[in-house]
Amino acid sequence: MGGALVALFGLLFRRVSFLFPAPVLGTVIFVIGLSLCPVAVASMAGGEGAADFGSVTNWAVALVTFVVTFMAGNYGKGALRLGSILAGICAGFVLAAVLGMVDFSAIATTSWFAPPALGAHRLVFDPAACAVVGVVAIVNAVQVMGEFAAVSSAALDTPATDSQISGGLIANGLVGMLSGFFGGVPTATFGQNVGIIAENKVVNRMVFTLAAAILLIAGLLPKCAAVLTSIPQPVIGGATIGVFATIGMNGVVMFARHGLSQRDTTLMGLSIAFGTGIERTAGALAGAGFPAWLAPFLADPPLPSPRSLL
Repeated sequence: MGGALVALFGLLFRRVSFLFPAPVLGTVIFVIGLSLCPVAVASMAGGEGAADFGSVTNWAVALVTFVVTFMAGNYGKGALRLGSILAGICAGFVLAAVLGMVDFSAIATTSWFAPPALGAHRLVFDPAACAVVGVVAIVNAVQVMGEFAAVSSAALDTPATDSQISGGLIANGLVGMLSGFFGGVPTATFGQNVGIIAENKVVNRMVFTLAAAILLIAGLLPKCAAVLTSIPQPVIGGATIGVFATIGMNGVVMFARHGLSQRDTTLMGLSIAFGTGIERTAGALAGAGFPAWLAPFLADPPLPSPRSLL
């Protein structure tokens, strides 16, 4: 149901695009990056709940990963520059393995092939659940619009057109419907990837077609998933902190290109203040008097950037 609403929103986007000018999308992009940075820092420290959270070893691995990623991305040439994040992850993984931070047991015990469990969940239409998910899906669509705008601005150095955003929303909605039909979880565009694209400037469709094919094949090979999940959190954090910072700065670039009036500055400042403030204050909008049906996406939602617009 959420996917269908997003696809419908995409079809009608040209009629409502005037509601989403550059300052609005720039605010969304900036808050996406701002809200992701604490996630990266927590990973660099070892990951929330880790027994050795904040240890020197975790930070050493994270900083080595970050330095390799930064140097390859800014001073490397050719494939090394384009694959700077992969280079950083590989360097960090090797160091973590030497320090005994990698658990290889899951890789050894996981099977090589496993078909998808189609039909594991029945299709059930719950009106209350559909209403909540529908609202969240539309709010998430605003975040998706910001991500599309950020990709176009960072990689192509041009604003995203209404046609591009509309097509992206329709595709995102249809994929979400397909995932739900087969019993999967809702799909997401993952704003983290915006920073990766901004780093390497690669937007060729054949590259993403190949990447999708690799992911489809990897989905049938549990051994691949075991390898990826064995990567320590400090490595992930060290490789992504720069990516998330880039996302936020892309929002700033959109502000600068548009030019800010006093009204724009006030509105964007308030949006960022409310969005980040509420997101970092658990339960701020879940106290006495707030309707229970608002809780799923106001109490402590996973969508901080769209909430900044509300």
